Amino acid sequence: MAEPQVLVICVNFHCEEDIRRLVAETLDQRGSDRLRVVVVDNGSDEAADPPLTALAESDPRVSVVSTGANLGYYGGAARGLQKYLEAMYIPEWIAVSNPDIQFSGGDFFEGLLRMHSLSPPEVLAPAILVREVGKDQNPYMVGRPSRFRIQFYKWNFHFYITCLAYHLLLPARAFARMLLKAGLPSQANSIRAPLLPQAIYAPHGSFVLFHRSYFVAGGGIKHGARLYGEEVFVAESARRLALKVVYDPRLQVLHRRHSTTQALPNRRMASYLRESSAYIADKFFPALARPDLGLEQDVG
Repeated sequence: MAEPQVLVICVNFHCEEDIRRLVAETLDQRGSDRLRVVVVDNGSDEAADPPLTALAESDPRVSVVSTGANLGYYGGAARGLQKYLEAMYIPEWIAVSNPDIQFSGGDFFEGLLRMHSLSPPEVLAPAILVREVGKDQNPYMVGRPSRFRIQFYKWNFHFYITCLAYHLLLPARAFARMLLKAGLPSQANSIRAPLLPQAIYAPHGSFVLFHRSYFVAGGGIKHGARLYGEEVFVAESARRLALKVVYDPRLQVLHRRHSTTQALPNRRMASYLRESSAYIADKFFPALARPDLGLEQDVG
């Protein structure tokens, strides 16, 4: 069997049907003899679910890792990568994927290896097309957000009532943006993506490609929160190491939202938002310390 060049890590949380479809589509790609798939089963307390175990038993290119607990999205992916590297060398590219991702053609990884054989970026964001709304989810963020914005998220998501209010207002915000765009000149209102790769701040977390050089430079995928905030975590990890994050619309996947999350958060999802927003704010965007005014008490 050929030496692996691409590893796809897909994280399962009670989405077995999506996982089976994603694995089948991945192994149906051209050049699949150089692909490997790790399925991380986050939905099982002990052994991996039998349907997922059957994937590994039917194809040596697939392995299944049971975490024994819900480690979250990137936490599960990090465990899957750790287990893979116990027996294999790190491949050229590692993709971390949601289970509800589909490939728009059979040459995605072939195109990846061809287009980025020279001076590849450490983090690569393909076009992630959402058919339901006709939107590309990348770039997730072109520029770095302000400290104020991230601190606002931390305190907004700290309370369940303000978290709900924020999500209830999202449709109104989207409608207002649509009205603003409708009044712009036709060129500015175009939704066509650029044809060439461009540097960005953050990739959308549903499907991210990491080059081997990202890990060699000291980057990692063990996020400090169970769910949410993966985009800024990756962006800041790359930024601290002066690594490139690039959006390449020539590579495209499809995203069928939302098999693992829901639009309006329940209390458990809100707790994940609270945990993630606090982690991101405290680690990467800490609040400014109060200045020392030199007003020390004279005790002499």
